[in-house]
Amino acid sequence: MMKRKRFFALFLVFCFLFQISSFAQINFDIQPAQFDERIHQQVEAGSIPGISVQIFNREGAIYTFNDGKTGNGNELVSQETPFIVGSIAKSFTSLAALNLINEGQIDLKSPVEVYIPWFKLTKPNGQSILIKDLIEHTSGLTTLAGEQAYTYNQDYDLEDLVKKINETEKTAYLYNSNVQYSNLNYIILGYLIELTSGMSYESYIQETIIAPLNLEHTGFNQLVGNKAQGFRRILGFNLKTEVPYPKGLAASSYLYSSTEDLVSYGMLLLNNGYIDDKSLITGNEVDKINTELGANQDYYSALWEVTNGATETDYNGYFGVIGTNPNFNSALILNQDTGLGIIVLINQNNAYQSPAVTAQTIANDLTDLIIGKTPYEMNSKNKTGQWLMVLFAFLITIYLINESITSYRMIKDRAVSKMNYHLKYLNYQELIRLLFSIAVYFGFPMFYDNSWRFFTAANPEWVLPILWIVVINLLQVMLVIMMRVKAFSKK
Repeated sequence: MMKRKRFFALFLVFCFLFQISSFAQINFDIQPAQFDERIHQQVEAGSIPGISVQIFNREGAIYTFNDGKTGNGNELVSQETPFIVGSIAKSFTSLAALNLINEGQIDLKSPVEVYIPWFKLTKPNGQSILIKDLIEHTSGLTTLAGEQAYTYNQDYDLEDLVKKINETEKTAYLYNSNVQYSNLNYIILGYLIELTSGMSYESYIQETIIAPLNLEHTGFNQLVGNKAQGFRRILGFNLKTEVPYPKGLAASSYLYSSTEDLVSYGMLLLNNGYIDDKSLITGNEVDKINTELGANQDYYSALWEVTNGATETDYNGYFGVIGTNPNFNSALILNQDTGLGIIVLINQNNAYQSPAVTAQTIANDLTDLIIGKTPYEMNSKNKTGQWLMVLFAFLITIYLINESITSYRMIKDRAVSKMNYHLKYLNYQELIRLLFSIAVYFGFPMFYDNSWRFFTAANPEWVLPILWIVVINLLQVMLVIMMRVKAFSKK
């Protein structure tokens, strides 16, 4: 099929982005025990439920580490276990879009409204958002807007979300740069892939990327097998959470994949489109760089970022993508000079964990060990805000319980005839509290266009105390009303 043949030419763009100077492999001595020890330390420090790690070169995997359980029964994590890989999905989307550009179905410099006539959102300067802007995150759509709760609404598909973006979002250039990472760019790009290919986004990715590369453990919500379950680390405990699968985020962050499959994907990038000494690229020209697509820039496509190892968040000359979901964490980093790649997949998000242990920190540790450096010391994170929220919920609960006891004693111990001014089914204070509870319980999900199920799974450390206060307050008010009604019945 011509579409598949032409697709792999897209890997040239990615590989030359990283300025390949040589295909020479730098050899080093793999010391599994040393790697095992450091990963075990991080797993223990972060109480990570399940993790899969692979180090690979241009020929294949050279180190594998799996630990823990998938969270679904007693199944152990393996290199075949599918995890939600977060923003690594964006690199699949950008490749699919570039495939359509290569075929002439999408023009890189055309405005989005050429393909979506009703799309009227513009950049901050009033100019149209181009396809190139979506790929390179220069549309002005903000990072914060990309995390809006409505984007996780399981009822919205790509078209629904693009309509919502067009109707409700604004653009802004921040931090003196027109580059601003946003999931919204890739939601729109995913919808463009559907419109121009005539296929669903999932089907197109399956046909042009997953099937040709034989990625058996990569796919979307329909993927079968024992997929890893997600966890949220709060107050020192792992809470198993299941975010309802948001099909509209498939193009930006809700792809399932395994370390085994991502090794195959990474090998193609390291080998400039070659695998098993066979070129998968028609007319492979190793000296051609498409600078129109930003191949000489620090930021490109899914924000594959070239790093220099200068800080704990860099990778000693590696570039990569970090994926973060409410209950998963991932890292895919590559080094063209050494020909090495590292993949780390975790079924946990530990936003308030101290010290902070993530796929990113583990991947960085491995790059340090590879070159003989001592991994950096893990920094503690301040969890004061999380504990203050719990304390606040506890104090409000004590207050409401005290109010309930006071009301009960008042009605039980005093003569009804002496407390007529108290004997109203509802006073103004209680009416306000009742309406407040009802408004919050029903209005909060309506305002943010999602469900309590999503909020409690995605951010339980904040949402659960709020929900607890609302429910306890509502029950307390209802209890007082019932006691007053009972007192009236005795009058």
